[in-house]
Amino acid sequence: MSNEKFKSKIGGQALIEGVMMRGLYKTAMACRLPNGKIDLEQWEIKNGSNTPWYRKVPFLRGIFNFVITLVEGFKCMSKSADKAMDFDEEDFPYGFASYDQDKIENDEQTNYKIKYSGEVWGELEKFPENTQDILDDHQTNIYFELWREQPSKFDLWLEKHLSDKILPIIMAFSSIFGIVVALAMFMYLPALCVKGLTHILPFELNMFVKNIIEGVVKIAIFVGYLYLTSLMKDMKRTYMYHGAEHKTIACYEAELPLTVENVRKQVRFHPRCGTSFMFLVLFISIFVNSLFQLPWDSALQRMLCHLLVLPVVVGISYEFIKLAGKYDNLFTKIISAPGLWIQRITTKEPKDDMIECAILAMKTVIPENTEEDKW
Repeated sequence: MSNEKFKSKIGGQALIEGVMMRGLYKTAMACRLPNGKIDLEQWEIKNGSNTPWYRKVPFLRGIFNFVITLVEGFKCMSKSADKAMDFDEEDFPYGFASYDQDKIENDEQTNYKIKYSGEVWGELEKFPENTQDILDDHQTNIYFELWREQPSKFDLWLEKHLSDKILPIIMAFSSIFGIVVALAMFMYLPALCVKGLTHILPFELNMFVKNIIEGVVKIAIFVGYLYLTSLMKDMKRTYMYHGAEHKTIACYEAELPLTVENVRKQVRFHPRCGTSFMFLVLFISIFVNSLFQLPWDSALQRMLCHLLVLPVVVGISYEFIKLAGKYDNLFTKIISAPGLWIQRITTKEPKDDMIECAILAMKTVIPENTEEDKW
């Protein structure tokens, strides 16, 4: 096998306790379940062998591929959240080695039972420090069962009569709320900041300078938001899975066997990352907004105009990210550099069990003829 690196078309996404990989013909998501096992789900990509024309035309394809990727990514993230929270008690004796002890110790809502030969003989308020001693003493039939306090009668009534109806409403409301917050943060607030600045300064700013200031504010909010989320424990784990995804793709592109040892050695930054794409969207919007001369009469009016030209920005950004993924020259290095730097925030060094998830998802989507996967 050649050690010369090639550029793969396979892309991925970090999930909650898992990784999703999208290949040429199928998509797979591998998630670590609460019982320590890996759950693998895979499905064929519609029109995988016959891509519609509108997903091939330059600039136009970026708009459709972006929407499809966004929708699929949201669905996979929701599925992974369900898998991370839901478990069957019958599938729960854990083997001790399958515990993520750091995660369990910091879950304040979780109590513990130790079972031996099927009988409960101890309830603990925290994870036992003498676990290995217990295993050594009894050899077999020891397992831990996580349990939570029993729900109230009112909670049970709500779950029985309204859960199927309320959940879709809650999901829809959460999605709409998230979109509104994103629009406010990345479109309305920057425009409001620039508009306020024009009232403070004693001189008039020209249109291009206003767009640059607005773009800088957007990028600052973007980077600040990513940094703050990286301080959250759950998001840090997701960023570790993000690192596992990138390292696995890098190992595959280096044409090395997909083993934990080989993946661990790879770099965790990749030019085709969604983080890099989002930076390009923010950066390119500066020039597109200047070209269309969007109005500054009001921050709300400007935000609505931003939405109208967003497909143009996305289409251009998509072509740039494809260039970065396909070629390795001075131009692609320049346009990739800021996104690769921001990935120092959105990717973290993964644990071996995270790498195992990424490897399983990757192996599932690699086409039989690997030549098809090369640019």
